[in-house]
Amino acid sequence: MDKNKILTRARQHLKERIISLESDVRNCVDPDNNNRTWHAYFPAILYCFSTIDLLGQLYKGDATDKATTTVFAKDYLTEVMQYPKKTAKLMQDIFRHKIVHLAQPRPKVEDGKDKYTWRMHRNNRSEHLTTLQADNKENEYCFNISIWSLVEDIKRSISKPDGYLHKLETEEELRRKYNKAHYEIFPEEENQPKPETEHLQK
Repeated sequence: MDKNKILTRARQHLKERIISLESDVRNCVDPDNNNRTWHAYFPAILYCFSTIDLLGQLYKGDATDKATTTVFAKDYLTEVMQYPKKTAKLMQDIFRHKIVHLAQPRPKVEDGKDKYTWRMHRNNRSEHLTTLQADNKENEYCFNISIWSLVEDIKRSISKPDGYLHKLETEEELRRKYNKAHYEIFPEEENQPKPETEHLQK
């Protein structure tokens, strides 16, 4: 397995994905872009979650089993982005699943005895991933998410000192997983290192 080739490809593709994510989210949620006053929050957050899904597949080394995409994405959210497990679950239950299948989240989502409404912000780090109890309503909460803060967190998860790229540089097993999943996603690319799968840890 050629370490340098894999790292060069990883840096290139991850950089391209983040540039694309930032550009598309800006087009969706920046009210000053092209003198527009409307927003497109749902497409913006959908692209955020599809990027997390992609990173999860690369991180876990499998892009063929669609049934595990949500699990892999949750692993990336908790292990690399270092979100609490409860936060990752709420993000997926409220936003990812419902936007993918229903075009927009339901007004209220149940999690055990608790019920959650939601609020999306364009760019408000102080509100990002906060959960506030509804006034005079036991077991009812509002979960907040800031779209630009999520974009920043995704970008930082790749580039921070202990982030995904650093892990790829230092962990051979993770490079094997990246290379295998990348090959499954982009089999048409020429001269890419062939995946080594027999030693992958489950």
